[in-house]
Amino acid sequence: MPNSTSLLLQQLSRKRGKENLLFACVCEEEREKVGEKAGKAVQWNCQPGTSSGYMTERLHVWFYEKALVHCRNRGTGGFSVLGEGLKQAILQTDRELGGVDMPVCGLICIESDFLFFYRGRSELYLLNSRFERANLRRLSDKAETLALQYGTIQKGAGILLATHDFCQRLGEQPLRECLAVREICVQEQADKRLGELSREAERRNAKNAGAVLVLTV
Repeated sequence: MPNSTSLLLQQLSRKRGKENLLFACVCEEEREKVGEKAGKAVQWNCQPGTSSGYMTERLHVWFYEKALVHCRNRGTGGFSVLGEGLKQAILQTDRELGGVDMPVCGLICIESDFLFFYRGRSELYLLNSRFERANLRRLSDKAETLALQYGTIQKGAGILLATHDFCQRLGEQPLRECLAVREICVQEQADKRLGELSREAERRNAKNAGAVLVLTV
């Protein structure tokens, strides 16, 4: 059965452009790997190749209907309340899809404050410069259940959200060299380099090569 990857990237500004709000995620469908759960067949409530798109669609709706007001107002409870709402949105979508825990990773970022989330094989990396050298550090591990991380991030860094196949086929050195954030000035340049890496991953027989690079400013 076919696999598919869906990407979501939403970026907004508030306070006349002085504060940036960003939501990004990667959802990865792996039917041959999660077609059975706890020894029992899983009934997919979606056609092959469409469940990852359904997940990103539901998260897009959640972001604009529920999360955006909280983000703009920095509501009571801060990111912990936001994280709980995100978790419930993902779990509800899991149930609508028939109880499948597809790999997913993403972030919500308001200026230097962030919420990372990940589950399954999808991968999160921090890209920055240390001692004038490109640095790449993995932020996620293979979590069976949805994991949330909160914190702050410095300006001038990059966050890579990617499928496992994308990272595995390429390896860390090409990612570190091609996505060196000190050489990338605008999002269009980042998108171009990701496109080049995706085509290279596909030449190396990647079946699910999807990625988003977020630049902090």
